[in-house]
Formats: sequence, C-alpha cells, structure tokens
Amino acid sequence: MEPTIDSEAHALNPNARREEEEALYDRFAQRLINALAQQLKKNFGIERVKALGATEFNGIENHEEAEKWIRTLEKCFRVMQCPKERRVNLAVFLLLERAEDWWILEENRRGIVS
Repeated sequence: MEPTIDSEAHALNPNARREEEEALYDRFAQRLINALAQQLKKNFGIERVKALGATEFNGIENHEEAEKWIRTLEKCFRVMQCPKERRVNLAVFLLLERAEDWWILEENRRGIVS
C-alpha cells in the first residue's frame, strides 16, 4: 500500500493529527456559538418583545400610562424568559423623544456606559 500525503505529513509531524482535531473542534465550536447567537437574537430580540405587545414610549403620557407601559414590558420579559442583562437594552430601544432624552441624561449623570 502506497503512503498517502496525510500519513506522510503525520510521520513528519507527530502533532499533525492533534492539530487537525483541534482545528476541527474549533470550527465546530464556532458554528455552535454562531447558532446560539442567532437563537439568542431570535428569542430575546426587539421583534419578539414587540410581537408580545410591548410598544414604544415617548414620555409624554401620564404617570398611569407610564406604569402600564412598564408592566406590559415586564410581562413580555417574563413570557420570553429574557435574561436580566438584556432587559435594559431592549427597554431603552423602545424609548422615544422625551423618554429617550431622559435616559441619555440619566446615563450621563450616573456614568453608565452603554
């Protein structure tokens, strides 16, 4: 039987098989990470929040309307089982006009980096 290029490479470099396996595992891990990231966007994205009934908030409504908006948003997050670290970014995305201006001032006042 004639030796193949792979077997010759392995004979010259005993670590070649291990390196090939590591490269294979790296590619597999990257594909898994990409798939999980896509799933995260799908399950915890702004489209899902809106589909569950969350609306934009401009800050002009009265106190009762603001409380209602927050309760609706919290319900959406519970149904989605949205991780707490994603909730603020999703809520901020729904702020418009005066509400968005208020949030920007709060970020600056508190030194929040977004």
